[in-house]
Amino acid sequence: REKNALHVEGDRLRLDYQVDWTKEWLWGFFKPSILLKTLSYQLDDQFLSATTNDNPNYVVPQGSLDLGLYFERDGNWFGKDYLQTFEPEVFYFYSQYEDQTDIINNGIDFDTSELTFGYSQLFRHTRFAGGDRIDDANQFSVGLTSRFMGSSGVERLRLSLGQIYYQEDRRVTLDGTDQLQTKSEIAGQVSAQLTDNWRINSDLLYDPTERHTNKGSLSVRYLDEDFRIFNLGYRYTRKPFGTSTSGPVDLDDSQLEASFVWPIAGDWSVIGRNIHDFTY
Repeated sequence: REKNALHVEGDRLRLDYQVDWTKEWLWGFFKPSILLKTLSYQLDDQFLSATTNDNPNYVVPQGSLDLGLYFERDGNWFGKDYLQTFEPEVFYFYSQYEDQTDIINNGIDFDTSELTFGYSQLFRHTRFAGGDRIDDANQFSVGLTSRFMGSSGVERLRLSLGQIYYQEDRRVTLDGTDQLQTKSEIAGQVSAQLTDNWRINSDLLYDPTERHTNKGSLSVRYLDEDFRIFNLGYRYTRKPFGTSTSGPVDLDDSQLEASFVWPIAGDWSVIGRNIHDFTY
């Protein structure tokens, strides 16, 4: 039994089924999947109009195909041997459109939001977190990853870049506004293990249409065998300018965060964290 911000109450049943088959070789992989997602409600009539369907039901078939290849080459950098991989991946996802205006127009959204877009989102079967929407989709994603591994097999550097190409508009959304873009932002990801204790991670979203960076992050992490931890990170999210009596207002999120864990004796540690917001 759920209750949302518009005081609509009711019961929701969500059942998802998936059958997939994975075939892997030394040189690549092949993974087709068939999915069936169902969503049904029994809504209380108290806060619904007389014309609103209080028992909407949806059944949506889906399918996907995930293909990848592995290429490898040996190299030497400053006298140290390494193995470099090149891993292209193509992911196709189709989800039949099912008209969900009964729940969208009446604000039926108990726990659903859009997933934060990033490189891993290129190869998922949904763009929603929560159970109140079932995607419509006809899209394929292209991703490229390259890894650099030392002679011990430790991954020292990983570089990834990819984008989604939409073949149809997305009509199932949170607020009923169609998503008309023909392609997603370019998603990039970098992960580097400089030493056994130091690691760097970075994510980036670039909009090639508007030619600006929509989101970015950079973090540095230290962790040793004594469980001493130090983190330093910066994140940026671009947002449209707001307005005030004095003119445009920059609403971009720009934050610096530092945290640490420092053991002192037995099970006791000192823990600290600080976030500074440059915008506010």
